[in-house]
Amino acid sequence: MGGRLDLWVVPECTTVFPDSPIEPENEVFSAGEGHIRLAGAVNEVVAFQVAFRSDRAEAITGLSLEDLRAGDRVVAGDQAAFFREVRLAVDDYPAWFLRLTPFLKETRLYPDVLVPLEAPRGALPIELEPGEAEAVWCEIRIPFPAGQPPLAGSA
Repeated sequence: MGGRLDLWVVPECTTVFPDSPIEPENEVFSAGEGHIRLAGAVNEVVAFQVAFRSDRAEAITGLSLEDLRAGDRVVAGDQAAFFREVRLAVDDYPAWFLRLTPFLKETRLYPDVLVPLEAPRGALPIELEPGEAEAVWCEIRIPFPAGQPPLAGSA
């Protein structure tokens, strides 16, 4: 019998630590609606993170994204690039950091290195430890719609 695997999405500016709480609702994700909400313009890259937590040891062996839709506009899911967030242990904090967060002097695992999921090593599988969160960084390039002229306006 399988265990419970929780999945949620957080903004690109969020740091996902092993003890990060599950966020079923935030500015980019609604678990209740089953939606990811992103905003960007043509030729921009928008990013978010997909976080996972399981109640038992699991292995994430791949990730894909369905097409994103807004009205009649579609951004193909294959426009997404996925990266494993590899954590580095940090235990030497600068003085300014300790002044701002005096309670935090212990070693913490910070996500720092991004490894493309298609890399030959170092990305997959992502081994989930029971009760610990892991995250994957996702970037989506918003393509220029084929056959449509650029938008113009005046102020």
